[in-house]
Amino acid sequence: MTKSSNFLAVYWTQRDSFILGVSVLFWGVLIHWSSAFPFFWDSILNAKIAHIFYTQTTFSLDLPKNRDQLPPTFSIYIAGVWELFGRHLTASHWAIFPFLVGISYHFLRLAKHLLQSQWVPIAMLLLLVEPTLLAQASMVAIDIPLVFCFLWSLSLIVREKRIGLYISLTALSLIYLRGTLAIPAIFLTDTGLYWLKYKRLPSLKWLAPYLFPLFFAGAYYVYHYQLKGYWVINPDSPWQASQQLLGIKGMARNIGIILWRCWDFGRVFLWIPVGIGILGLIFHKSLKGHAQSLIRWGSVVLPLPLFYSLLFIPYSNSIAHRYYLIFYLLFILFSLFCIQQFFQPRMQKMLVGIAILGLLTGSFWVYPDHIAKGWDATPAHWPYFSLREQMIAYIDTEGIPMQQIGSEFPNLASNDAMYLNGDTRSFSPKDFKQLPYILYSNIFNDFSDEELNLLHTQWKVKKHLHKGRVKLILYEKP
Repeated sequence: MTKSSNFLAVYWTQRDSFILGVSVLFWGVLIHWSSAFPFFWDSILNAKIAHIFYTQTTFSLDLPKNRDQLPPTFSIYIAGVWELFGRHLTASHWAIFPFLVGISYHFLRLAKHLLQSQWVPIAMLLLLVEPTLLAQASMVAIDIPLVFCFLWSLSLIVREKRIGLYISLTALSLIYLRGTLAIPAIFLTDTGLYWLKYKRLPSLKWLAPYLFPLFFAGAYYVYHYQLKGYWVINPDSPWQASQQLLGIKGMARNIGIILWRCWDFGRVFLWIPVGIGILGLIFHKSLKGHAQSLIRWGSVVLPLPLFYSLLFIPYSNSIAHRYYLIFYLLFILFSLFCIQQFFQPRMQKMLVGIAILGLLTGSFWVYPDHIAKGWDATPAHWPYFSLREQMIAYIDTEGIPMQQIGSEFPNLASNDAMYLNGDTRSFSPKDFKQLPYILYSNIFNDFSDEELNLLHTQWKVKKHLHKGRVKLILYEKP
């Protein structure tokens, strides 16, 4: 933007190219290292849907109700990658690489416009060590292209490149339902920045980039309704029962969960300078001059988490860490802005060091077994894959059929759905009365406290594996 907009007027430099090159190298090393990781958590469903498109003789969007995805663009993309390079894990992981490069590029663009020059490398370092981004980057995760398109759109808005919004917003709306729902949040950011600059509302012509993607997304959902008879919520979904309206107590609990998600995995340390800065703004008159800047930052950082939260809070549903991944990345920039504006150089260095160490250690935060954890949002889950392979090798050596072993999500899909290896075997849903074996890991969140106590006190440990903070235990009925 121009200087009159109060954002920095910047140009691309050789230093920027170097920083981006280091970031690209980092993502390349991560993808290469994780390219044997199986599909994990909700990405397993993406693989199952991609397999449907991959094996179709005639292309059709009429998916089975238990495989419905709104829209299925990401799974179509993965199926296309398989068609070109083969149906295997390596091709699947490298399919994510271009979006990671795009995330780094547009995050760098935003950092250059929103922060002073010396803070840009620090912002990029914090981006690369953000635990939830790292975890999702190592998975074939739909949230990676979603984050890319959001940052792309925001970068275009800050740089006043409105023509590109037609493409970025359309791509965002067609990636996934949460992408479509993110468009109103981007609109609020765009409108807020426009108002702060011109002190008036924009014209109807200015709205055109938002109407264009909504037309395509709307056309898809009308088509989907004609196919399925419902717009978004599948009446036959196994999660339908958990999508009920809550009372005051339930909504308060959801607010607490959202705050926990925003503070979890070391992010709480990014809130320290923000909290101090806001308190200083309230109680110290000398800082009143920063109010306009904070309002502008609020226009950038707050619309998405507030809009998503208004959708999540009233309902009983699982609020995953990854839903707020975009906010985590924008908050990195906001936290650095507060450090830049409100603190002296010595304190700045200390707060930046705390932020970096906080996010680094956050990748290893693991709670006790009785507390559910967002394992797909932390690199702490990485040891699980080698442990699972060791356990399956042990089970095969012992001659125990996998169907006689009960387990839980995300360990119920077939080996083929996870590894793309043609092995159709799978574990059975846990049944303590009928099955002679139960396979438990602290990765699994769906074991109740009573079931864990039963395993610990009455069942026999047949095989115990552990690595890092992850454990995998095969129990045998006594």
